[in-house]
Amino acid sequence: MGDFRAARERDERVYRFSRIVRGESHFNTLNTLGNIACDVRDAGDYERSVAMLRTVHESYVAVHG
Repeated sequence: MGDFRAARERDERVYRFSRIVRGESHFNTLNTLGNIACDVRDAGDYERSVAMLRTVHESYVAVHG
């Protein structure tokens, strides 16, 4: 098994940077949030992961169609 905490910390740093540089709704920012949702899932928090993935999907559809 991987180091879920390290992966999540890395992805959260990338997400914060991407929000600042690219904006909240940029597809790369949303993709990174999806990566965090996968990290959360892999750590066993399935309900939170699903909620995060729904947010990513809804945001992507609202902005990018």
